[in-house]
Amino acid sequence: MDIFNSALKARVFLWLKIKKLNIVIAFLCILLGCRQNSEFDLARINSNIDKLTTFQSQKEYLEFLADEDQRLRQNQSSKIVLEFGRNSKEDIEFSKKFVRLDSLNFIKIDGYLLKHGYPSKNKHGTKAFMAPWAIIHHSNSIAARKKHFSKIYQAYKEGELDYNAFSLYLGRTYQMVFGNRFQTDGNRTQVEEVAAQINALELK
Repeated sequence: MDIFNSALKARVFLWLKIKKLNIVIAFLCILLGCRQNSEFDLARINSNIDKLTTFQSQKEYLEFLADEDQRLRQNQSSKIVLEFGRNSKEDIEFSKKFVRLDSLNFIKIDGYLLKHGYPSKNKHGTKAFMAPWAIIHHSNSIAARKKHFSKIYQAYKEGELDYNAFSLYLGRTYQMVFGNRFQTDGNRTQVEEVAAQINALELK
């Protein structure tokens, strides 16, 4: 039990650390105006998104973002913790790099969704279709997770996004908002389970 509690506390600490880093990055972006020659240059990002006028170009852009989303998610964090220790200089630097990449990916997918809407699995392919879901699901910002709920929900209702992916997105959002996991009910159908989580989160 002590081992479990220690592991849980470590995960909570890391989540809070990453959440604070997200706030810092967002604040700096506002403060500096995401000026040119910066990764967070909104004008340049949106200009690139505006040029995605074909399904093929959109597909390639989304697949690139999908790869970027996974770039630092290859057990690198565990390896760093094992080698240098949790909350070591190397661990903290990796967390900053991780959060910076996730923040940048969200800015890009946010711009894409606002301009082009949610991709189609049939027109863009599975990998490109799943990119927005993955990037939003990995966000530690509740506001960011809620912002494009309607688009994700529509993809689910149309049968393109499966129940497991949608439920995972709702479940993590619920845990971030309320601090505990959503209590499932074996007597409810999948439709009722989804509806219960949406109502609890007051998503529209």
